[in-house]
Amino acid sequence: MKKVFIVMTVLSITIMLLAGCATSESAQTPDQTAPTITAPAPGQESPDSTPAPDQETPSTDPTPATPVKSPRAESATGTLTILVTDAPSYVVENVTVHFSGVEVHKAADGTEGGGQWIEVPLAAPDGQTFDDSYQIILSETMGYVTLAQGQVPAGKYTQIRVYMESEEEIEGEETGAWVSYFPDPADPETTKRVPAKLPSETLKFVRPFEVLPAADDGEGEGAKTDIELDFDLQKSVVFTGATQSEDPKVIVKPVVKLTVTMGDGECDTDAELILENKDPDSDWAIIDEDGDEVYGNEDEQDVYGVLHYSTEGEVFCYDFQGFNLDLLDPDGDGNWSLIYYADFYEDDPQDRYTTWGGNYPGALIASGLASDGYLELEGSINLREDLEASGVDLPWPPDGNIEDYAYDGEPDNYAHAHGAKIWLVPSDYYNPETFKVTDWMPASFLFETDLITFDDTDNESEPLE
Repeated sequence: MKKVFIVMTVLSITIMLLAGCATSESAQTPDQTAPTITAPAPGQESPDSTPAPDQETPSTDPTPATPVKSPRAESATGTLTILVTDAPSYVVENVTVHFSGVEVHKAADGTEGGGQWIEVPLAAPDGQTFDDSYQIILSETMGYVTLAQGQVPAGKYTQIRVYMESEEEIEGEETGAWVSYFPDPADPETTKRVPAKLPSETLKFVRPFEVLPAADDGEGEGAKTDIELDFDLQKSVVFTGATQSEDPKVIVKPVVKLTVTMGDGECDTDAELILENKDPDSDWAIIDEDGDEVYGNEDEQDVYGVLHYSTEGEVFCYDFQGFNLDLLDPDGDGNWSLIYYADFYEDDPQDRYTTWGGNYPGALIASGLASDGYLELEGSINLREDLEASGVDLPWPPDGNIEDYAYDGEPDNYAHAHGAKIWLVPSDYYNPETFKVTDWMPASFLFETDLITFDDTDNESEPLE
């Protein structure tokens, strides 16, 4: 199929807030942590101190002394009060944010030179306020609101930046972030609205996506790409320094899930793949599914991933969830990459272990930041359009897993002998430009438990059956 480059197409960016918790969980503020005091139990002697090297042990013989008896020691009493309280608990009603701009980064093109940042105009002029910012009130019932929309060149993009106003007021006009909340969750009729601090004026997302060109006939404005920013309202607002006599200090640190949808928005997933942590030194056996012995956690938390994906279509649709990933890579920064790992093959089957990296051809499906060990990635992608194939199938030549290696026998016993491998790896160990795994750290990876296939209906190749 002929690849068509079109200069103008539609990029629509929308914001949606999903419903959060009805009530916020109680938690201590940073200044309310009670000190830990260790004391001997009643009737138990204090342990002897151990002297440092070359230090004499002090005498422990009691020194005779005449006790001094207070005249009130036997009859005097005092009042001992034991108080029980809870950290302030607030429920956020809404957050007003003044957005000032949106930019997307187009990847470098061999025919056009280096990459470039492209501004996407803010939408809905009626909603714009002072200094051309766009006020949006984030609430649990808001639905979809278009933040920015415009024409951008078709092609591959790598980053999104959303800019916000941090000043509370400019020449009498309210800007910045404001929070409305219930000081007493039991009294939903009484709310407070206060200015909030934004630690950063920029939301940065490193997430590859594509803006697709129009149909081959060149008619129309081009295909549509939607980027959805889903704010978690309750987790995005932090209250600090509150007491019963003063208002808390409020900070807005947005917790946002980003979803990319290309084409007509119809993206169905009809298959499932489980990803597990495996031991390459024990015939790739799954490592202790309960996780307690391996990861040292008492809750027997399992470390795994679930991928729902499409087996055919114009784009590869995916919906991935990763669980307890902080146990898998406790020293990492929480950034993960879901990848297609293609094995090398050239006459000698052992070459795939010496010439490794998974970029034969391999592909990056999605990257994202885990929160408390949980990762969610969702969207659609035209895999490796740079190969001039109008998107590739899974697997794609020269991947040795197409026919050179079989996985339906020992030790894997997969349902499918041939297909594509899908891995989850820390982003620090993956190069998205070369599509190559750079460090072999299997203890921190999640591996496929079967091989998958995907037929990209835009190319003319015969899919793997």
